[in-house]
Amino acid sequence: MTLTDLSPNMLEVSRELNPDCLHMQSEMGIIDAGRDFDLVFIHDVISYFTDKNDLLTVMKNAKKHLNSDGLRYLEWSYDLDTKDQVTEVEYAYLMCGEDD
Repeated sequence: MTLTDLSPNMLEVSRELNPDCLHMQSEMGIIDAGRDFDLVFIHDVISYFTDKNDLLTVMKNAKKHLNSDGLRYLEWSYDLDTKDQVTEVEYAYLMCGEDD
């Protein structure tokens, strides 16, 4: 498993929690992991994007890192009402094929 983050501090925490994983620091839109994967999991960062072109760049880069039948899994969460105990979570699966 390869784990990535832009923040050196978050990578430090991740290294402590996941010592057997490869860690890479980079922006999601430009990272080059140097290999292809069966799954690219983008967790809880979608809500930080304010420009659709930046998000599209990230999605295209994720696709570049997938095997021909790979899967992109996106997950994001938000809190519509901070006074309750409910957090909304949404996710999407994007499959790649030869025509994709």
